[in-house]
Amino acid sequence: MGNSNNKISDLPTQAIIRRMDECLLTSDRDALIGYLDMLDSKFQVSYTPEKNAKDFKESSGVQVILKIMRKMLNEELVFRSIMEILGQLRNDVSVSTAIIQYGGIDLLHRALVQYDKHDYLSAFIPEYLKTILAVGSKVAILEIRKESTYLRLCKKCQEVVERELMLETGAIDTKLPKPIDRINRIIMFMKNYMTRDDVQCAALDCIITFCKNADAKSGILETKLITTMCSTLINFPLNYEIVWRVCMAFSIMATFQDEIANDIANNEIHDLLAKNYYEFKDEPRIQQQILWMLKSFLLYFKTKKKIQRSETCMKLFNNLMDARSELMRKTAFSTQEKFKPYEVVVPLEIRLLLRETKGKVLIEHDVEIIEKPKELTSQERRREKILENKPLYGTLATRHFKKGETGLLDSNATRHEELMQVKKPPEWEKYLQYGENGRKKRKMNKVKPI
Repeated sequence: MGNSNNKISDLPTQAIIRRMDECLLTSDRDALIGYLDMLDSKFQVSYTPEKNAKDFKESSGVQVILKIMRKMLNEELVFRSIMEILGQLRNDVSVSTAIIQYGGIDLLHRALVQYDKHDYLSAFIPEYLKTILAVGSKVAILEIRKESTYLRLCKKCQEVVERELMLETGAIDTKLPKPIDRINRIIMFMKNYMTRDDVQCAALDCIITFCKNADAKSGILETKLITTMCSTLINFPLNYEIVWRVCMAFSIMATFQDEIANDIANNEIHDLLAKNYYEFKDEPRIQQQILWMLKSFLLYFKTKKKIQRSETCMKLFNNLMDARSELMRKTAFSTQEKFKPYEVVVPLEIRLLLRETKGKVLIEHDVEIIEKPKELTSQERRREKILENKPLYGTLATRHFKKGETGLLDSNATRHEELMQVKKPPEWEKYLQYGENGRKKRKMNKVKPI
């Protein structure tokens, strides 16, 4: 822009950000680029990066920058100026966590797709993403561990703690967040750091603690905890620590009620775990935990049917029982190996399922679905009612007339001639007159009875 250093230093950071927001409202692209360059130059000249980051965050700079990114994602020059500003603030913890909190990760992923062939942005955006996630994940893990301590308290215990704090501090309002609010915060961290396994492990440890809380039975269905954990398992299907923690949490949750177990089974993770079961052959603890989780699905009717319909799960169960029989046969005559404990134990519920089904997959026959009749209008209902009334015998619509039953028609006349024949009215019909005129005519005519 050709601005001098004196002019840049005279305009504070807050004023520059406010004018950037005004330019966004009026869609003044050239002025917006000028203020972005001005803010970039101000950060380059200044020798106090901590103060720059503090002023930028206190002036709502993160929100304004993300708003510009959403509206002008296709403007290459604008987006490059924004990335140069954020690049100077990437080592600041508060700015990095604010970008993650306000949805900056999704915007950066969209920009990476948009500028995948750009020489500068295609290399800078992944590096910037890696940096802010590394900085923000440390803060996220600390916050998760703090929440884990409070999640041990149920609502009633929390009220006791609140009363004690009120007596000690003399404060009027010392209300602590509810366990549901705290677990929602954990879910937010999991979604923001979906690619960081260290954050996911810390969050899953916190969830296992929450499962032991008395409020967990009623609070799990009020949150998106199940879907978030399933997404974590799908993103890390072979991560030992994540798979063990997810199976541990789900095996506890499924025992609460059938609705929770059904929600877990609807995500089809039992097929994924059964498919990857032998990938953990070096870790019997993980294999055992997978079996405990599958066993919890067999406690209810709906989830049991889903397991029975799964070819992957039934094949795994059959293989486990065959391996168990083979192992017992080999160790039957060995005094040393006979009483050696098994590394993996097949739960009793799985063995009962195999006895009931004989190891066969449940195949449900296709049931004919009867469609609900279409609602008719008043005019269509009247038409249907008319058609339902059957015609009287002797009319053209009778089955005997259509088939030409013998005896009803003259054999010498064809059907066409019979229909076209005009019958003469009977002789007595001319005397059927009504009213006074009819009576006068009958007197005048004096018709004799036949």
